[in-house]
Amino acid sequence: MESLIQELLKPSLKDSADYVEETKHENAHQANVLSLTEIFNHVAENYQAYTVVMGSDRLPSFNQTLKKRLMEEFEKFADYYDDEIDLGGFPFEVLSSFYVNGIVGMIKVWLEKGMMYTPHYMANAAKQVLDSKESVKANNLKLTDFFMV
Repeated sequence: MESLIQELLKPSLKDSADYVEETKHENAHQANVLSLTEIFNHVAENYQAYTVVMGSDRLPSFNQTLKKRLMEEFEKFADYYDDEIDLGGFPFEVLSSFYVNGIVGMIKVWLEKGMMYTPHYMANAAKQVLDSKESVKANNLKLTDFFMV
């Protein structure tokens, strides 16, 4: 199960230094962003395995482990860009839980409905909901900037 999550996240996690425009990268390569395109493409390419592990009530630990790993990466991103991120007055835990559960939920429903939309469509739908951008400036970050297309 852990190896399947690693296979999913390895191509989907991108170095934030390539995405967030900073004036200096003293500690570059310590935080990642999540490529929505990569994650939906990988799930589509391996849909049979993900349909089983994400759709089975007997394997709820897969979804929980995936959420935990995404939350760990999300926390690294938030910690690295701590001073630059505008949380809108909300606690990090509340927002991050909403976003991570939303992405995992989108993947699960997409699989349950027979993947009737392309991975590209799903990534763009998630991008629109999360208001993700192609690149961002470090002095104008939002928590949703963890997610990229």
